[in-house]
Amino acid sequence: KRFVDQLVPVAEKLAAAGLDFSYHNHNHEFAKYDGKLWLEALYETAPVEMLKAEIDTFWVQAGGGNPAEWVRRYPNRQPLFHLKDMSMFFDGTKRQQRFAPIGEGNLDWDDILQAAAESNCRWYLIEQDNCYGRDPFECLASSYNFLASKGLE
Repeated sequence: KRFVDQLVPVAEKLAAAGLDFSYHNHNHEFAKYDGKLWLEALYETAPVEMLKAEIDTFWVQAGGGNPAEWVRRYPNRQPLFHLKDMSMFFDGTKRQQRFAPIGEGNLDWDDILQAAAESNCRWYLIEQDNCYGRDPFECLASSYNFLASKGLE
């Protein structure tokens, strides 16, 4: 509630200038407070015309959620969508998550992209925080080619 109260004046100024205010999630917003996920409480408290969603697929999954379900939950709140893939690997001592080019990880992209299309998403943002020694432009090309093969332009 306190966060929403603080964002209202900012969102009102942005709206007056014809701009949207979008919230980008990470995994910590999937902690529960009073039996409700923080991100869920945020979107239930802030009106859609005041706050848009920038769902980050990697961080939803890292937080224990299903990215496609989160997109479907807020269908008209997402003018943009933050695409990031996750791969799992075992380093010899424990299982770890890694950033991966889109389509090279373990996210269900067919379901995620279908949900995004149903939600009237207009913009897709590709990000890979770490390429782990690979050429970043090679990773970007891999992500682009995968998304193009799924019909995105």
